Amino acid sequence: MWAALKLYLGYAAILVEMVAHLTVVPLLWWDRLCGRDAEVERRVERIASSWAQRSLGYLQCRVEVEGLEHLPRSGAVILMANHQSLLDIPLCLGFLGRTMGFVAKRELFRVPALSYWMRQIHCANMDRADIRSSGKLLETISRQVREGGYAFLIFPEGTRTRHPEGEIGPFRRGALRLAASEGIPVVPISVDGTRFLVKTQVLRAIPPERRVVRVRVAPPVPVAQGLSAPESKRLMEQIRHTIVSNWHAIRIDWRVR
Repeated sequence: MWAALKLYLGYAAILVEMVAHLTVVPLLWWDRLCGRDAEVERRVERIASSWAQRSLGYLQCRVEVEGLEHLPRSGAVILMANHQSLLDIPLCLGFLGRTMGFVAKRELFRVPALSYWMRQIHCANMDRADIRSSGKLLETISRQVREGGYAFLIFPEGTRTRHPEGEIGPFRRGALRLAASEGIPVVPISVDGTRFLVKTQVLRAIPPERRVVRVRVAPPVPVAQGLSAPESKRLMEQIRHTIVSNWHAIRIDWRVR
């Protein structure tokens, strides 16, 4: 009971802080109006990163990151990660040293505070049911990422893993389209532990000192513009192999001892 209450209070604190940060919106609006876009980007990055770090802190979780030197500090890059829970996004936002956009469900853009901050970090609203418009949107996102020098996070599994042990599912064939459209390098990211943070029974059994989430960043993989279908398939298999191998290397045992 107490573990569940703490979990819900943690999620509530995450949402409350997101709303509280809206007090800086007039300042951001004025800076954009005055042409100070670079300053706005830096301020948004600081807000997003600190919010994301505290989000994991509310759940009393330690984060360990390996290979951060492989992630370019600037310039266009696509991050591909396995997907265990909704907390994968604040994990990457808060501990990888770069602000990044991501593809979000249309429903999330209807939540006022959340939708505002998602737009500020260059998230994309995609209708997964409309394949034709989704393809065009991916090309638009790719161009914006390249021209703006942004980082963009995608989960090639397409959804959160349902496997009880967190096994990584197959990657969707179109996952490389975003990178190949403009020849943007891909950085493989492996994550483990966030799947436990949404389970009250696990949080009840595991004390805070044993709650750890791990991330391993692999070196960037060059992606040529306009890959053929066979080339795209081979490269996707290579990226998936890297993510899966690193995930096995960082796996966490949260079982009760």
